[in-house]
Amino acid sequence: SSQAQSRVYVTDKGLIAELEHAGYPSEIIVNHEIDHGLFSISSTSTVTGEAASSEFIKGLTLTTNSQLTGKTDLELTSQDTNFVNADLKAQGVEKLYLAASKISATIHPEGEFSLQYSLPKTELRLENQSDMLIDNVSGKSEGKYLDDIFIGDANVAIDKMTINDIESNIHNVVNNVTYSSSNELAEVKDLPADNSLSSTNILKLGEVTTDAGTLKNGVFNISFDDLNYDALIKLVPLLQDQELTPEKIQQLMLSFDLLAAKGFSININEFSADVLGSKVESKVLLNLPAGTARASQNADQ
Repeated sequence: SSQAQSRVYVTDKGLIAELEHAGYPSEIIVNHEIDHGLFSISSTSTVTGEAASSEFIKGLTLTTNSQLTGKTDLELTSQDTNFVNADLKAQGVEKLYLAASKISATIHPEGEFSLQYSLPKTELRLENQSDMLIDNVSGKSEGKYLDDIFIGDANVAIDKMTINDIESNIHNVVNNVTYSSSNELAEVKDLPADNSLSSTNILKLGEVTTDAGTLKNGVFNISFDDLNYDALIKLVPLLQDQELTPEKIQQLMLSFDLLAAKGFSININEFSADVLGSKVESKVLLNLPAGTARASQNADQ
């Protein structure tokens, strides 16, 4: 076995000042305990020094195991933490608590990965005793990123979320929330320009209780089918850009025109719930046929 130490620090002076003002460290020293196996290397990393006293990173432990095949397993754990500092207290935050949590992942050399996480409890409470509590957040993702687009399956679940607003006298409770997403890439042999992406996204609400009434068995299922992949990888970065110049807007329109020219469909496969004792249900299927020209300039198509 052996030991090593890493120094992680912020170089931007403005960001350093903001972190210090908020009571967070701008430099972290990480100690590594390394074990050398015959076919693998494992390491346990913990924070030391001044940063170790910060609630922001208190109790973080990272364990890794890398094999000769290139596969790496990681696990990041934390302890119960209250993030409130003087800056947050000045803003009226009395408590910002995260229970001990865990994130684990396996990364393969080809870029595929699996990720699991669990957060048993989160609590935000203000000085006026308004609060928000979230119980048992868990999730899993499996897949890989291609051109900044996730290809694979992901899901997240929340057992219970409670929101109390004392000033407005609002009390809302949400039970059994699940969200799942599946993105599939259909590749056309020898014609990569015709590759397409399909995405299915499903949100389910077990029960939502508000002052206005109760909603049960909520389902929102929406899918996007046959999205041209070449157009999509050009469109996504532009949609994420916070500063759209006239040139970028023009590029965005051209990318959307290419997407529309190849054709795609957007389907609300199910939108349903039991509301105030009555069943509400609807479905919408929208199809844009291939060959649609200049869709960005002809919205009526």
